[in-house]
This record gives sequence, structure tokens and C-alpha cells, in this order.
Amino acid sequence: MAVLTELYKELLLIINQPTEFNRSNMIAVINREQYQPILNESYKRKIAIAINNKKGKNAKLLRTTIFEILVNLINTPEKTGNALEEYRDFDPELKRSFAISIWGDKHMTPLHINSIKSKSEQKIQIAIAKLLLEHGAGINARDTENYTPLHIACQTNFASMVLLLLKEGAKPLLQTLNGKYPYELTTDENIHKLLKTHTPPMKLINVPAPLKPNAGHTPFKAPPGLMSLSSMRATTRRTNNLRSLLLRPPSRKPSRTASAPASRTRSRSMTRRGLHIRSANRP
Repeated sequence: MAVLTELYKELLLIINQPTEFNRSNMIAVINREQYQPILNESYKRKIAIAINNKKGKNAKLLRTTIFEILVNLINTPEKTGNALEEYRDFDPELKRSFAISIWGDKHMTPLHINSIKSKSEQKIQIAIAKLLLEHGAGINARDTENYTPLHIACQTNFASMVLLLLKEGAKPLLQTLNGKYPYELTTDENIHKLLKTHTPPMKLINVPAPLKPNAGHTPFKAPPGLMSLSSMRATTRRTNNLRSLLLRPPSRKPSRTASAPASRTRSRSMTRRGLHIRSANRP
């Protein structure tokens, strides 16, 4: 019988009552015998904190505590069947909120936790995983180490869970922070085959074929599509010429007043050079 939902409904009624009745009613509810199998002292303290919260977060804190109890049931092998019954009894809104919730320091989702293989409750875990996926659980959700539920199922050699996750769209080529693919984390040959079957083929890249040694291609006669050595030199030469033209400072045209002294200076230098030459030819 699903008692977690009944506990949640009773505690919600207590929250909606006046404050002076909350504490006594809460103690009476959480000490009932039917709730003792799922409640320990830690959960009772958290429920008390949620009921007595003064910042208006009573319902949110209470929901978080109920979800934590359910996560603990999933993570306890002998109580996994109870977890399935409890989760089935949740209303759709609670089911969705639980499916996308995050737990622990590693920020694992319920699907992460449920993907850890147990010894005897594997069929129940598959049923829980189907319900979680139906209500919005992220099939490729990652924890703080970038592990997905598929990584965890492969790491624990949970073949039936791997098959379910792959059919539901899990990506087998995602890597962890350490660069590990799911197929690197398993030692089960059947899981290797499943991953190989559901892995999409790698896209081929169009790479030009390598040159054959005796294909008649020389550094000066390259195959079509490749630049020969002579073409590369010519291109470099043209580039250098263009660079020199661009970096050359602009030439200034001489003014009309400056042209006459320049011509006179040129004629005088030529005359002097001529006189010097004639004087040098004297006997």
C-alpha cells in the first residue's frame, strides 16, 4: 500500500491550518505506526522544519522531503518495490517534479540513481525508469562529472537498462569529464554489442587521395587542385611587389619655383664633372 502519498496529503492539510495547531498535529501524524517503515529521525526533523517554516516555503520544503524519502526507497534494494508503488500513486504534477529533481553533491537525477544495477530488483528498476521517462526525466541529463544515466548503467553492467535508455534516445557518444565514453566503462560484451548497434556511423570527411610515388607529379608539375612550386614562387613574388608598392611613400611633384634651381644645379655639376675630366686628361 502506498503510504507516502497519504503522509504528504495529511501534512499538506496541517500546513493549511492555523499555526497553533501545526506542531501537535504534525507530531501525531509522523508518529503513526503506518508511517514508521519509511520515516527515520532525520526525515521527522526535516518535516518539522518544513511545517514550522516562517518564510512561506512550507509546501516546497515538505515536497522536497517527500521526494528525498522516495529517492531513498529507490536507492535501497529491498525497498525498490515500495518505491514503484509510491511513485505510481503520485499525481501527475508530483511525478513530473520528481522526475526532473536533482539530488546529492553530484547533482544526480532519480534516473541516474535508478540506473545503478541492483542484484534482485532489476525488473522493478526498469518499470521505474519507464515512469520517470514518461514524466519528463532527462535521458541525457548530466551530473557534476558529466555522467549520464547511460554511463552509470554501463558502469554497473546493467544490460536491460542500457537497452531501454538506447531505445528511448540516449546518446552513446557523450563523454565524461575524464573523456570516458559509455562503452569504455563496461566489461559486458552484450552491452558492447548494444552500443555498437545503436551508435550512428561516423560521418566521412572528404580528404584528397594521397599522391602516388610514380604518378608523374613533380614539384613543378602538380596534380589538379594543388599549387606547384613554381606557381608558389610566382605568387610570393607578386605579393612582395604589391607589398612594396603599398608601403612606398607617395612621391611629391616639384613646384615650378623649385624646378629652375634644380636644373641649374644639375648643369653646374655636369660642368664641373666635365672640367675635372678634362683637367685629368692634361699631359
